[in-house]
Amino acid sequence: MELAKRNKIYILFLLCLSTTVSYATTNLSRIENKKFVQQTGIKTGYNHSFIAELYYRYRVPGKYNFLLKLDTTVPAGSSLDDYKLKSGLLVPVFVKGFWHTAVGFDTIFRRYESKLARFYNIGYELNFISGINFFTWFANLTFSWDRTALTNIRHSNFYLKNFPSAKSGWYDSSGGNFYIGLEAGFNINQTIFTFELGQSISESQFSNLIPWYIKLGAGFEF
Repeated sequence: MELAKRNKIYILFLLCLSTTVSYATTNLSRIENKKFVQQTGIKTGYNHSFIAELYYRYRVPGKYNFLLKLDTTVPAGSSLDDYKLKSGLLVPVFVKGFWHTAVGFDTIFRRYESKLARFYNIGYELNFISGINFFTWFANLTFSWDRTALTNIRHSNFYLKNFPSAKSGWYDSSGGNFYIGLEAGFNINQTIFTFELGQSISESQFSNLIPWYIKLGAGFEF
């Protein structure tokens, strides 16, 4: 197998292990009604691996009341050297009674290291969220697509012993993932509890080992 093709396949395999999806998991009705300025919380669950996630939301005041988002995800059992950072925004675009719709965009930075290599990954994610949002509870359908733009790979000495001609460096887009699912939650005063369940579909030739994700979360609005 050609070296460039082998490296491409190896990167795709690593991405299948390291990619995670993260929605706003916020009651859209409370954004529209300006019931909070900031929200922070934690999530845990399974998404290609068991994970822990910290998130922060800031509602930008104004006509559209959109959210700025920041997420940090760490696989359970790994060192803090393996992580994913996401930043972006969520914009409500349609409201009809209790039915709310929003779209989002995120930039993504990932770091992952194994016995074979260390890689940095830069990408982006598009989100579509729509569903029932009352003041104290919500249930939304979610659609998402993430894409890898650039990947930097540095092979380990172990890998180079077996493939001494392997080249470290930058590689272009190496695929992405589609996600479809459900998010739901309820508010008790300023506390929010959330649940996410869905399926992931890889664009690459490597199908996800367990193509489902599930998360539980709790947060606080202030």
